[in-house]
Amino acid sequence: MKMPADIEICFMIDFKKNHEIPSVCKRIYFGNETCEKLLPKYDEISDLLNVSDKKNIELTFVSPFLSEKGVEKTVLLLDKLKSAKGQIEVVSSDWGLINWMVSNKAGIPIISRFLVGQQVDFRLSQIGEKASKQVILMNGKYYLLTTEDFSDKMKAHLESCALLKKESLDMFSSMGINRIELSNIQRPIRLPDNKKFHFSLHVPFIPLTIFRSCPEAFDFNEIKKSCYALNCNNNRSKWLHDKTGKEIYWRDNALYYCNHDDKSQININKSIDRIIYSEIF
Repeated sequence: MKMPADIEICFMIDFKKNHEIPSVCKRIYFGNETCEKLLPKYDEISDLLNVSDKKNIELTFVSPFLSEKGVEKTVLLLDKLKSAKGQIEVVSSDWGLINWMVSNKAGIPIISRFLVGQQVDFRLSQIGEKASKQVILMNGKYYLLTTEDFSDKMKAHLESCALLKKESLDMFSSMGINRIELSNIQRPIRLPDNKKFHFSLHVPFIPLTIFRSCPEAFDFNEIKKSCYALNCNNNRSKWLHDKTGKEIYWRDNALYYCNHDDKSQININKSIDRIIYSEIF
C-alpha cells in the first residue's frame, strides 16, 4: 500500500549528531522521551534550529517523565525556544509539565505514547488468534493443554488505549489538546471515533519498559548524584527473546522492540495522520 499523501512524515533525531534530513521530512522530533538527564541545553540545538529555518521544517520537542528539577529545566528551555521559534509542539510524558503548558499557554501540548495505556507486550500478538492444543509433560504425566481464542471483549482490551475514554478526551479537548501519540503495536489499534483528535504513529521502535536505574547504575531517586549523560547514548545493545524470536533493543534507560508494518495501522485508522520514524541503532 502506498503511503497516503496527507500523512505528515516526521523523523526523530539525536540532536547531538549531524543528520541528513530526508526531503520527505516535514517535521523533526528532538529531545529525549525516556531520560531527563539527556534533554538538550539550548546552546546544543542551535544547528538544529538553523536547519529548521533553512529547510522550512517544523519542530517538535519531546520530553520524558520529569522530576521537579527536570520540570524547571524544561520550562527554561521552552521559554528560550518560544523566543526563537514561537509556539512549538511539545510531546510530554509528564502531567505536571502538561498542566504548566496549558496554564501558561506555552507551547502546543501533545499526549505522549507513554501515557495512552497501550498493551505493548509483543507476546500478546502471538497468542489468542486461534484455538490450539499442545501436549505437555508435568510431574511425570502427559496432559493436553488447550488454549482458546480471545473473547471479543479481551481483543478490544488489548487493542484499545486505556486513556482514550470519553471522559479523558473531553478533558483534553477543554485543555486545547488535540494530538495524541501512539506506538505501532503488532495488534490493530482501536481508536475512538472523535474527529477533534489527531493521532501520530511511532515507527518502528516500541518501548517495552523504562528503567528507574539506568545502565550506569544511576538511581533517579538520588537527586544529588551525577550521571554519565554525556556517554549514555554510546551504550546500546540487542539480544534475542528465545521463545518468540523477537529482537530486544536497549538504548539509554529503556528497552524497545521493532514493528516496521506501519501501513496496516494507517489503513485501519484514518485519524492517524502523522508518522514519526526513529532509529535506535
